[in-house]
Amino acid sequence: MSQVGFEQESESKYLESAISALPEELITVMIVDDHVLIRQAISHILSSQSVIGRVVTAQDYIEAREQAAKVQPDIIWLDMRISCSNSITEIGRLRKVSPASHIIVLTDLEDEQEAFAAIMAGAQGYRSKQDLDEDEVMAAINMIICLASAPGGTGGSSSKICRIAAVGI
Repeated sequence: MSQVGFEQESESKYLESAISALPEELITVMIVDDHVLIRQAISHILSSQSVIGRVVTAQDYIEAREQAAKVQPDIIWLDMRISCSNSITEIGRLRKVSPASHIIVLTDLEDEQEAFAAIMAGAQGYRSKQDLDEDEVMAAINMIICLASAPGGTGGSSSKICRIAAVGI
């Protein structure tokens, strides 16, 4: 067999395994941020990914709770700095209306105490908006997927897509 034939065969096997790892159901993500540009930018990034089936947005915590209860998203991107509410309390409220959702907190400040409080309230991840780009968004989603599917992980709705992280998005 020629080298070219071997490369094509290897690539074909890789593609077959990648296709077999695709989920039966696609991921639903909710973005909660009071800045329309942030909502639009993250929504645009996520909508271009093949494993993301639906992106919903909310501009405040009240709308977020309503959407989360109705949609039951797999992942929630949650801004910590939405005015007129305590974001730590809101994490708990979102966990009550959508217990299988995995929450990634976004903030414009890097504060270890705030990050710890968010994790203790039920968030699975914490990211700064300052260094957030497309690769960081997808890396955070992959991390949540892997953690959810790991032994002792939170399981829930994201376990349906655990193999995607190994294939890469």
